[in-house]
Amino acid sequence: MQIKNLIQLVTVTTMVLVVSGCTTSQNVPLANKKNLVPGNALIKVERESGFIGGGRRVGVTDNGKKVGALSQGNSIVWQRKPGKMALKLQPAFAAVKDYPPINVNVKPGKTYNYIVTLSHQEGSFIIRKK
Repeated sequence: MQIKNLIQLVTVTTMVLVVSGCTTSQNVPLANKKNLVPGNALIKVERESGFIGGGRRVGVTDNGKKVGALSQGNSIVWQRKPGKMALKLQPAFAAVKDYPPINVNVKPGKTYNYIVTLSHQEGSFIIRKK
């Protein structure tokens, strides 16, 4: 009877861990071209799907402010005022190293697209221009 209980506990724990990493959260209002405030720019960061690190969310910051946390295959989209932007992944677990941000001078009315991928060469998730 104890083995059956242990198997059930392991199964439930595994499912909770897998499901808890499957959601994307966005800490800023969702934006698109239809609701873009005149003079602002649209920023989109998406994360590729993949097995390695798939159960963990990757935090994204804009000038040090957390804009969201990406799960695999999802994206976050927000608008911001023009000017200097430092886009960075938040180091949170072993597969997200503390790399310098991508620095961009954001122009009004433009759309900026980025992708988060797992770099096997770096052994870490990285963010790059799409």
